[in-house]
Amino acid sequence: MMTPTRFLGSVLALLVCAAPRVVFAQDVAMAEALFNRGVEHMQRGRFAAGCPAIAESMKLDPLPGTQHTLADCLASAGKLVGAVEAYDEFLKMVEALPTWKRGRYLERVEKATQKKEELAPVIPRLTLRFPGGGARGVRVFLDDTEVFEGSRGVARLVDPGEHIVVMVAPGQPRVERQVTLAKGEAKTVDLDASNVPVETTREPFSRWYTRKPIAWVGSGVTVVGLGLGLGFTLGASAAIDRANARADAIRDQAAADPITNYGNNKPCGSPDTSGSDLPGYEAACDVLRKDIADYNTNATAATVGWVVFGVGAIGTGLFTLFDWYLPKKTSTTATNGPKVLAITPSFSSTYQGVGVVGTF
Repeated sequence: MMTPTRFLGSVLALLVCAAPRVVFAQDVAMAEALFNRGVEHMQRGRFAAGCPAIAESMKLDPLPGTQHTLADCLASAGKLVGAVEAYDEFLKMVEALPTWKRGRYLERVEKATQKKEELAPVIPRLTLRFPGGGARGVRVFLDDTEVFEGSRGVARLVDPGEHIVVMVAPGQPRVERQVTLAKGEAKTVDLDASNVPVETTREPFSRWYTRKPIAWVGSGVTVVGLGLGLGFTLGASAAIDRANARADAIRDQAAADPITNYGNNKPCGSPDTSGSDLPGYEAACDVLRKDIADYNTNATAATVGWVVFGVGAIGTGLFTLFDWYLPKKTSTTATNGPKVLAITPSFSSTYQGVGVVGTF
């Protein structure tokens, strides 16, 4: 006796097995409806609506007969390239059938073979080429399909009629050219890219930086300047703190000392020497003078460091701006004009600034 659990499992198994058949039946029904609609359009000469409907039916339920009808539709619509491909696919489908199933298609196989032989010689052939090699960065499209560089100069099969060739560079207006081919015609179109403005694509910063020694030098100068500026600024700050603390201690001692008239007389004399210091204050004043000297030295070095940092940062930034960031618009014809090769910091005993090196 079957338990409720086993019964439920059997029902679920039957549902799972039956589900694909329901979906497949729905696909077949939809494919048949699309096929009938496509044939109706085809018989009335509305190939633009009929051929896509038959093609969609073929996707849902791929049958040799549907494929043959699609080929006939494309041939009648003047889509010779697609028609020959469709006839060829039909012949392959029939060839893949078991021998006992091929008999029903013998007449259509003979017709498809004959149509292929008739259509193949009259398919136009179009060759697009750049006699001068083309312009770097220019993309070419034929009827919205890109013609990549490797296939330029190679004859391609196209349908009879009008075709649009488009040349375009990034960020630039497109240049269009119309080409018309008749049945059986072979045509070569020479494309002139000299009038197509080209905007070069900016390369990744890391790749650009690795091949620019000037950028390395500028970055190094910037880092060194930053290190000097920070280091000596901290040193100057520490020295002035020590000097202030030492001065406060001397001032407190002098306020209670009769020798200084209770702070009315300065205990430390000349800022350069201890010879004029009041008795008992020589050592403290010498330390104070040393702290002040340390501050002056560090402050001067910090100023130099920050100047080096500024020159390095500005120079490297300008070089990066002009050599990498700003777009370089060129054309396929050579032009003469200023060319900046380098913007770099320059130092000497009498001059500090930014130097521009290049050809003008």
